[in-house]
Amino acid sequence: MTNQNSTPDSQADEQSWKPCDQGTIMGLVKRLKQQRQIQRVKLVAITATCLLVGLFVGNQFLSSPQALSHDQVTELAQSFINGELDAEKTKLVEAHIARCPRCEHLLEERALKQSQARLIMPDNSVVMIDFPNGSLASIR
Repeated sequence: MTNQNSTPDSQADEQSWKPCDQGTIMGLVKRLKQQRQIQRVKLVAITATCLLVGLFVGNQFLSSPQALSHDQVTELAQSFINGELDAEKTKLVEAHIARCPRCEHLLEERALKQSQARLIMPDNSVVMIDFPNGSLASIR
């Protein structure tokens, strides 16, 4: 007897089906494992590349002289006041003092002290008095 629910196509499939040759399934499993391993290696390589690029860009940003610390501004203060800095460093100091009231006040104080240390002679020449510790001393 034939099954009434079976169709001629399913009968053809049953007749054409035959078991796999020995090793076919194991070969398929091996190829799938290799493909997964390759995908993992690619993922690790992409992740590592992104991490390295991120570290490089971050390092460039952090190590580039785009921002000065308070200590750096303090070191450059006298040269800045005297106009001895190159254009790039001058811009960096100006950018820092624009956002840092503490350093702005420091530069203003030093500039005031420096301006007080200038003597105008009778012939209108200016004499600069350089005090080693930055303080003014009385002249007798």
